[in-house]
Amino acid sequence: MERLFPRIILALRCGKWFCSAPQGRLPYVAGEDVARTAAAVLRADPVPPGELAITGPQALTAEALVNSINIIFGASIDLVPVSEEALALHLQVSGFPKSTVREALIIEEVSKRGLAPFSDGVIEQMTGQPPRSIEAVLVEHRLDLLLSTSTPRL
Repeated sequence: MERLFPRIILALRCGKWFCSAPQGRLPYVAGEDVARTAAAVLRADPVPPGELAITGPQALTAEALVNSINIIFGASIDLVPVSEEALALHLQVSGFPKSTVREALIIEEVSKRGLAPFSDGVIEQMTGQPPRSIEAVLVEHRLDLLLSTSTPRL
């Protein structure tokens, strides 16, 4: 989920969330939830068999994500459906490194194709705590993200 922060800062600055997969869904997960779950798996006896899909509490569309950002920040960000090429160009022109642009395009493609696994309950099963919602993470980092929007780029 925190991997979205640079794009959130950009959207707060320009008032637009450019997206090449507006109908796709992703179960955004907080980094802290991933770390806690991984630690719990390593301590588990016996270790759970097979692969575990560590995901957020719900799969969100880009519209739902933007709505959450608008509510938490009191913003008026518009969702702007664009091609992958236009998204890449927007991010590049905005100063994103090539690796970050590539990552954003991969996330959009995974969302568009519905390739992201969704597993309800793994985090809570392994840690005893439910996964944090995107709203909870945004509230926690709200001040940092707002300060980042007003800091000039060097």
